[in-house]
Amino acid sequence: MNSMGSTMKLGGVSLLSRWSMLYIFLTLVITSLAFQNCGKGFSAKDSLNYHTFCKAQAPSQSPFANGKLQLSSAQQSGFSKASSEPIQLAVLVDLKCVGDRELSLLGVPLDLAVAHPDLSTSAIPITLPKDSDMNQLSQEAEAEICIRGIAENSPIKKSSVASINDPLKSQQLHLLNLGYDEANPLRSAINQKVVVAILDTGVDYDHADLINRMWNGNGQYGTNLVEVGQLPDDLDGHGTHVAGIVGAQENNGQYIAGLTGSFIEIMSVKILDNNGDGTAARVRDGVQFAINNGAHVINLSIQGPGTNAIIEDAILSAVNAGIVVTLSGGNQGQEMTETNLYMPAYVGPLAGGAISVAAVQSDTNQLAAFSNYSSYYLEIAAPGADQNSSSAGILSLAPNNGTQRIRGTSQSAPMVAGAAALLIGYLKSKGQAYTPRAIEDFLVGSGVNKSVSLQDKVKGGGVLNLAALARNTLAYFDNNNSGNFTGNNLNSSTCTIK
Repeated sequence: MNSMGSTMKLGGVSLLSRWSMLYIFLTLVITSLAFQNCGKGFSAKDSLNYHTFCKAQAPSQSPFANGKLQLSSAQQSGFSKASSEPIQLAVLVDLKCVGDRELSLLGVPLDLAVAHPDLSTSAIPITLPKDSDMNQLSQEAEAEICIRGIAENSPIKKSSVASINDPLKSQQLHLLNLGYDEANPLRSAINQKVVVAILDTGVDYDHADLINRMWNGNGQYGTNLVEVGQLPDDLDGHGTHVAGIVGAQENNGQYIAGLTGSFIEIMSVKILDNNGDGTAARVRDGVQFAINNGAHVINLSIQGPGTNAIIEDAILSAVNAGIVVTLSGGNQGQEMTETNLYMPAYVGPLAGGAISVAAVQSDTNQLAAFSNYSSYYLEIAAPGADQNSSSAGILSLAPNNGTQRIRGTSQSAPMVAGAAALLIGYLKSKGQAYTPRAIEDFLVGSGVNKSVSLQDKVKGGGVLNLAALARNTLAYFDNNNSGNFTGNNLNSSTCTIK
């Protein structure tokens, strides 16, 4: 586990401080513009609530804005003769700028052939010797106009704990917990497509419960960043399980029900190998593929220790492109603090429209023992296990027309992704513009039940509830028939869990 200092430094300025300075700057700019054009398709009104909403959606700086080399203190210590391991980095390259040229850093060539053929920018892995000179690396990066940034190529893993096969397809206790049936009025009112990108181990696109729900924009159901050129199939099972939670076909007489409906399209972006392992470079390029191909929601059921500028840049790019991003909170059972951070969840509160998710048990709504927690970094909770048992995971799909139970914040995050897709689908069907921050604000304010026991574990103590989301969404439009969706929680009627 990487350890950080009391502040997270990016380019010599703490991440939190930089956002504070950006807020002050944007306050002046937005005020001078009479609060116009603050979000995509959105004209704001002169009020504090609208101002807060617009501020969060204004364009945000990349972590690389103040210097191309952005490494954690732990990684910087690797640039010494005492280090025993080669240094694994990801270099963000503008491929159009490079053209046919060859690039190298410290004499090590960049293998541009690994770049995804459809991306104009790509995170290229590079391995440098253990005694590399960090100052020279920084100078070379700053001098090369086609390099946008360099960060650790951090290892990431799927964010689940344990799994067993379970043929009992009716035991989806999380649906009862979420108020699934009560959300039918919202679900049935949606007539517009919503694309949810599952960045994971792939998806079994031939599964009988998913085949009619797959995105097929490029004839390949998505993309494969692990085995480039191959279809994004799933030999591990994690991605198929996550996809089933979001969009398994309901009312077809077999397997399970997903949270959404016939309006959903699942985009499979394979960034993890068949053991559930991946890198920051693949996360970044997977996010960029989803942006370029029209995703409305991105789910990242992954985890890794510490921070990473490449992943921050990817998430900021997504929300500023109008995409909601859901982030699993991690399964270490630890409190997330400034000195104990886990990616990608720590980015949630720093980027409007990125939502970090903790796990609760379906039977009690208590925090699951494996789930990380924080009243700041974790913004909402959702079921990640049915009970406090290693065999009581969430029931969803498995490859080869199977089902299985898996527990973890990997299962909580796609529940929030599904809820976001429901809200987005309804807004699109109503012809309403929105921003990712508006979706987040409404979900965490009006799409939850409040749990007293979670007040110090999750920001606001909110547990996702589809019944509350449906009730409050319909009420919102009963009372707000004009203008675009702001996400203000003026009609919230959520209850409190004792």
